[in-house]
Amino acid sequence: MKENINPPRLAKWLLNRWLGEAQAEEFLGDLEEIYQDRYSTSGKLHANSMYWLDTLHLLLGFTSFKRNKTHRPIMFKHNLLLSWRILQRDKAFSFINISGLTLGMLVALFIVFWIRDEWSYDKFHENGDRIYSVFRHSKFTDQTYTGNAVPYPLMQALEADYPEVEEMALIRQRQAVVLQENDIIGRASGYYANADFFSLFSWPLLAGETAGLLQDPYSIVISASVAEKYYGSNWKANNRAVGQSILVNNDKEYTVTGVFADVPRHSSLQFDFVVPIKTYISHTAGIENWDNSNFQLYVHLREDADAKLINEKIKLLQNEHIEGFTSEIFLHPLADLHLKASFENGQPVLSQMSYYIRIFSLVAFFILLIAGINFINLTIAKAMGRAKEIGIRKAIGAGRMSIVSQFTSHSLLLVSISFAFAILLFFLALPLFNTLTGKQVIIQLMDATTILSFASIGLLSVAITSLYPAIFLSSLQAVQVLKGSFRLSDRGLFARKSMVVFQFAISVLLIVGTLTVYQQIRYIQSKNLGLDRENVIYTHLNPQLRERLPSLKEELLRKPGIKWVSSSSQSPLDVTSGTHSYAWPGLSEAGKKEISTLSVDYDFLEVMDMKLQQGRNFDTAFGTDSINYLVNEEFQQYMGVDDPIGKRIEMWGRESGTIVGVVEDFHMSSLHHKIEPLIILLRPQDTYRLFVRTQAGKTKEAIASLAEMYEEFSPNIPFDYQFLDEQFQASYQRELVVGHLAVALTALAVLIACLGLLGLTTFTAHQRLKEISIRKTLGANMAHILFLLTKDFILLVAWALVVALPLSYLLMRQWLNNFAYHINIKPGIFLLAAVGLILITLLTISWQTLKVAVVNPANTLRSE
Repeated sequence: MKENINPPRLAKWLLNRWLGEAQAEEFLGDLEEIYQDRYSTSGKLHANSMYWLDTLHLLLGFTSFKRNKTHRPIMFKHNLLLSWRILQRDKAFSFINISGLTLGMLVALFIVFWIRDEWSYDKFHENGDRIYSVFRHSKFTDQTYTGNAVPYPLMQALEADYPEVEEMALIRQRQAVVLQENDIIGRASGYYANADFFSLFSWPLLAGETAGLLQDPYSIVISASVAEKYYGSNWKANNRAVGQSILVNNDKEYTVTGVFADVPRHSSLQFDFVVPIKTYISHTAGIENWDNSNFQLYVHLREDADAKLINEKIKLLQNEHIEGFTSEIFLHPLADLHLKASFENGQPVLSQMSYYIRIFSLVAFFILLIAGINFINLTIAKAMGRAKEIGIRKAIGAGRMSIVSQFTSHSLLLVSISFAFAILLFFLALPLFNTLTGKQVIIQLMDATTILSFASIGLLSVAITSLYPAIFLSSLQAVQVLKGSFRLSDRGLFARKSMVVFQFAISVLLIVGTLTVYQQIRYIQSKNLGLDRENVIYTHLNPQLRERLPSLKEELLRKPGIKWVSSSSQSPLDVTSGTHSYAWPGLSEAGKKEISTLSVDYDFLEVMDMKLQQGRNFDTAFGTDSINYLVNEEFQQYMGVDDPIGKRIEMWGRESGTIVGVVEDFHMSSLHHKIEPLIILLRPQDTYRLFVRTQAGKTKEAIASLAEMYEEFSPNIPFDYQFLDEQFQASYQRELVVGHLAVALTALAVLIACLGLLGLTTFTAHQRLKEISIRKTLGANMAHILFLLTKDFILLVAWALVVALPLSYLLMRQWLNNFAYHINIKPGIFLLAAVGLILITLLTISWQTLKVAVVNPANTLRSE
């Protein structure tokens, strides 16, 4: 086969487009001969590289550029001055052009810094690329659950048999505690952890010695904020904090052995204090069991270790110690915890935040693109009035580079002004953006990534807006322009119209997306959850309150405003505990899966207004209820029986109990997830939250009563409370933020697209001004003229709808599939988007079309 030794096609195409047919033919022959010689002597790579270099020299006018080097400052100053005068001469045009591009850049800047903020999680740890979180796939028949809860013996096995692991940090979340020092009382959250916690992670230590931390069972390491609260703002200068005692939960005194800098906001682990994990281990039964997964484990690998090889070695570790159980242990990079720790049925999937990052990245790019298209249309439409100027300049010998330089200078001036305004608005609106998104984006101007982010947006804007108008206008033929026979080609007109179709297609996508998001949010807020979250208050149950729980409940029920009182181990809207240690007659081990569990006190169903589908509730009249169970309907289906009442279940090896009632299904987590089988146990001693249902309209009285009882039963611990409805709203904060952003971005996209449509309207009206004048002279009425000018634009909107509506349906279906329970997309959403876009289009073009329709034909045809 004969080897292809032709020059690069793209370079040849650029030369043809840039130099024109006559000049290109002259140069291309010589360049091809030189290319053949280089190819035969030095090879293809050298020949291609030199051909590209020669092409660039020609495109930039290398020889004339070099020869006229001394005139460049003068020409630059001249072009800049001319551009400034043009900008001032038509202030309305300049304002529209600059405004559209400013808004596009502003959106892009906010999205870029929002994404950068999300990417920055857990990147501050030294040697973070060698730190991994230990995860586990747990397999149950046809389902696989993935999480980072692992058993304690796994750490011992890794320590004994895997030298590739340098350090391990074993941690467990501790319930929020009350810290007290003299008269200062406050609540804090933290971890149990082993001694390597502060050497494996990069938590800067402000006081104390790393080697001595977390050794004493009753020692505590606190954050700088906690130290300042309890020991004053000058705790470090006065050598306070370390060595001091602090009372935890009004029970045990802990000695402060260290103070660490406040945990960065961009950390997946958030805590105010750390206490030794040996304290938890020594007081917890069954900790040595391989089926008791209560811990998180982080490992720091040796520099020469291969995480993939280690994964293969440790994969089946847990299976070797539990009969009939299948799991896979693996290491997950710490840097991926925030954005890449989502799994479905054992397979990695795109997390919600990663999904939104991709969506808003595309939205930011497209909004900047339609702002650029708007800029291009307006620039060309306005510059067509200078076509004769271009023709005269070319006729008297002006080169193409000279004209390109002039129009590029004008575009660069407008882009620079837009960029300056965008940066100014960005800093002014940053607090509002942080409030809207719940973030704390802080800009460090001297940071390299900040400079790169700003520069990238600026350069991308220049690339989008500057090149095409300059090349198009410089390609005008002088003869056609001066003879007045110049018309935009069909291909050029098609390109302009395609840009507007693209703009409005993106607008339709955003409108449909915004309407869908808000309908889904309304559906979430109004859906029957299987319980009544209104008028329910909850507070923490500390050990003092738990010991006197029956008396507390009795006293509260006598107080005004309180209807029902109970307690549970977790919120019913966020049940995370589960077990696979259960059995009943006939249960197949092969079909087992993890079951959610919830420990409650009497009257819990009444507080939550849950309904019984079968059987009865826990009742003080039945002494055996302490070993009996309530289950939900999903559990009944899992058992595969029509009447589970009286069926016996054995859990955790304790005495088997009986199912006494079936509760109607309620949502134990967000609507992203399906309702899972649940067992409810009567175990008041294991409850940590007190729930109170208030009487309608008497919330204030109920809160006052609860505060009074809290003070009486637990005087040394501060009272705080939350509404169950607020917790529900907080679980969908991400969706609410997305909804707010979608509204803002949609409004901006439609506004920018309207400016683009105004540009095309102006351009088309200029092209058809004489045609309209002739039609009016021949008797065409106003209605006919308006129809003639608007029908093409309505057709463009129709094409945008044809393209965007099916695509928006597919994209919104994909988004809704992230929810196990969601709305069905109805035709009304698409109809509203279509009608709204048509009305917006008519309003946008009405001013320009009316302006052309009422023009006096005599003024236009006078020169004909």
